[in-house]
Amino acid sequence: MTKYYYVKSGGTATGDTYFSTKKTGEWSTALSSTSDYYDNLGDCFYEGYFSPGDTVFVSSDHYHTYSLSGPLVLDSYDPIYVVSVDDYEIETPYAGATEEFNNETTAYIATLNIRYCYGVYFYPTGRVSLTVDTGSSDESYKNVYDKCHFRLPSDSSYDSHILYIHAAELSNKGGGPLLFRNCRFDCNYNGSSGTYRGYIYLNQGSVEFIECEFLESIIGSSRALIHGMAESTAAYTYHDVKFLGCNFSNFYRPLINSSLSIGSPTISFLFDRCSFNPTYNGSFSHFSGFLESFPFAKVFLSGNYTGGNDIDIYQFLSYPFGTVTESLSIYRTSGATLDGTTGYSFKVETTSFSEDIPHTQHFKIRLNTVEADSTDTENPVTFTIHFAQNNSATSLKNDEIWAEAAYSRTGAYVPQALRSTSFVSIASLTSPSDLPSSSASWEGLTTPTKQKLEITTSTDTGGWDGIHTIDLYIAKPGVTIYVCPKVDVA
Repeated sequence: MTKYYYVKSGGTATGDTYFSTKKTGEWSTALSSTSDYYDNLGDCFYEGYFSPGDTVFVSSDHYHTYSLSGPLVLDSYDPIYVVSVDDYEIETPYAGATEEFNNETTAYIATLNIRYCYGVYFYPTGRVSLTVDTGSSDESYKNVYDKCHFRLPSDSSYDSHILYIHAAELSNKGGGPLLFRNCRFDCNYNGSSGTYRGYIYLNQGSVEFIECEFLESIIGSSRALIHGMAESTAAYTYHDVKFLGCNFSNFYRPLINSSLSIGSPTISFLFDRCSFNPTYNGSFSHFSGFLESFPFAKVFLSGNYTGGNDIDIYQFLSYPFGTVTESLSIYRTSGATLDGTTGYSFKVETTSFSEDIPHTQHFKIRLNTVEADSTDTENPVTFTIHFAQNNSATSLKNDEIWAEAAYSRTGAYVPQALRSTSFVSIASLTSPSDLPSSSASWEGLTTPTKQKLEITTSTDTGGWDGIHTIDLYIAKPGVTIYVCPKVDVA
């Protein structure tokens, strides 16, 4: 049974206080007694008896300040969802719930370890630093922060406004067990122009930032945004840091500390269609080689066919939850070909995940990369991805497989990715549904289950010349799926 917990400042709930069905409507009506909800996430995590897939809903009006007298750890321990919801319509995700961590005199650390968190603002104040942790060295665990806000104040006296990133070690497997999506990192909240500025410290592991915004409005500091272990050691841990479609145009500082051993065997950075500030971080002299070639993990898709050599195609393997191989015997008619005539598909086989909850445990592959001109996304465009399973397999739902199209938009110093996804943002708040069937013909399958994913771009911005990419995500363990690499565009 899935359990639903509720949090809002002023709550008085104790023990394992939950509901077996989700509440709807306005908070004050649906939860009329303060004993129905907890005062803060710390109390909820301490008192609740969670099972995988449970959800904690936090009011968007929630604001709680922890007065720290020592280190604080907010750890759900179990793979659960934490979702900020509209106080006037509590079944609707709405960012704004806030947890502040304060001590004005002593440098304490507050640590977050939440498997999936949506829309919560985390504010360290005074001399407090914030650590985002996975809590495990197991590469099969992944924590996701979606539309969250992290505030890293500047101060003229204390060097303690730091966001520590402590992710699991992935040993050259690419991707990362920490994912920040559509998050905001405000590194100059109090407007101080002093020496000590908020920054991110990479302690270990692999991290991915997707469409995040980084803010620093005060001009005059040369302190870089990113620091890390490699500054002072041989970097015994592996770092793999990816920024996809992030916005640095309002960040008036360099991005990477010059002492980091970029390009070494232990650290790599990838900036993919990000927007930079042309004066302060938009010149390659500011990051001196972090786009160097680096041995990312690759999935080799090899197949012999008449008249040619082995075909070595590689994709970035972001999460180690499956394998990809070419299939020359199973493919979509009029789909992808190797040489204009030889059809093929990607055979994707997922392994068993440690916890099967969407957004966190999923296998990701780069399905297609297209060089396109502005007409491709200047008007709404629909990308269609066809896939199939064999032997009348059960249809896949929209929380089990989804795709993400990334395309460039106008109005940025460097084209910034604008992403459109077929995935329901918060799966725990909706009833998953079967993806639509496909009428495409496939060779080599017996009574196939044929489906498709469709993504239509928005009309709010015009298109831009450049790279367009399609990524495929699969969050269902133990399945075999044949995916056509050719994405139809209409």
